[in-house]
Amino acid sequence: MLNSRAGLSLVYLAFGFPFSVFILSGFFKTLPTELEEAALVDGASRMSALVRVLLPLAAPGIVASAVGIIGGASITGELQADLASSALNEVRIRASRPVARGTNAAIEYVHSTPFFPLWTIWGVFAPVGFNEARADASWTSAGRGVSLTMSGAFRQYQDTHTGVGFLPLRNDGWTAVLGGAWRLQPGWELTGSYRRDIGFGASKSDGIAGLRWQRADGDGWLALTGSAVQNIFEWVLANGYVVGASVDGGWQARPDVRVSGQVGLYRHIAEDTPSTTVNWSQRRALLRVVWTTGRDPGMKP
Repeated sequence: MLNSRAGLSLVYLAFGFPFSVFILSGFFKTLPTELEEAALVDGASRMSALVRVLLPLAAPGIVASAVGIIGGASITGELQADLASSALNEVRIRASRPVARGTNAAIEYVHSTPFFPLWTIWGVFAPVGFNEARADASWTSAGRGVSLTMSGAFRQYQDTHTGVGFLPLRNDGWTAVLGGAWRLQPGWELTGSYRRDIGFGASKSDGIAGLRWQRADGDGWLALTGSAVQNIFEWVLANGYVVGASVDGGWQARPDVRVSGQVGLYRHIAEDTPSTTVNWSQRRALLRVVWTTGRDPGMKP
């Protein structure tokens, strides 16, 4: 059974089946008992009420997943279907493959139609579904502590049933992300990332850079992070910027006590806005103390 599909199938069955039963039992407990009683009054048997009324409502979807390897590429797929409305809630297909030493690439397609319970008012306010195509690539140097990541995605939204004829809503958008990390020397790491989002009515770009130090024993760390966010074509603020910096730190005071904190300053700047718009600053401070009692269940005595 070792290193075989049969062994892997048994592992997925052993862990997936109990989890599915646990999730479905929670959905059944939330169903109004009046639904089953009404079906019984109308002449349905208990089995018919279960199959025709309760099961479609309690099970927001059937989920199937698959993993395969074709031509050196790892192919994963997931399907989630709504039993009540006969709609595909989510279809996800991803293919990833090493293309060179230290370099990996992946492409992914996602179809999403969010699920909402049909017996609640929230079903009226279901969010808009979309189709998305995404590509990712990563590179890691051999022994130099340098890594780069890139990703891009294009999303097409489903009909929103809103807007007017002379001003139709834009139904697409795209995202591009670039990130990297450089381990300067043991204990020191420099990181940075840039992201750009374009959609209807607005666009957003943000950049983050940080320097982190960690003790060799892992009991303490300190980080300095700077960030800048730009919002363009917002309906109210026009061009807006948020720049800030923060200092984070943590210390393992004792085996069962860990202390961490953060101090940050952020400045909001608005351009091309009425004179009544206020540019404000925000100061943030956070202190967290974690005290662990008892023994970790996953640790050996």
